[in-house]
Amino acid sequence: MAPTKVVEVRYDHFGDGRFRHGCTFLRVREDKLAKDCLLEQVVEQAAIQDIDAFIDAGLAAADTNRK
Repeated sequence: MAPTKVVEVRYDHFGDGRFRHGCTFLRVREDKLAKDCLLEQVVEQAAIQDIDAFIDAGLAAADTNRK
């Protein structure tokens, strides 16, 4: 079965190659083609969010230690 529609979802956590918690449907994306939407994009975005959270935690800890 080939994908024919693209939908946008919100999710809380992605790990081990799958969505780990429930996803919430946001909208149908008529402006995107199914062939242009890849799982690699989700993996890259999840990695960026993990790095951002790590940096934020480090900055918060450094700020606490300065006081």
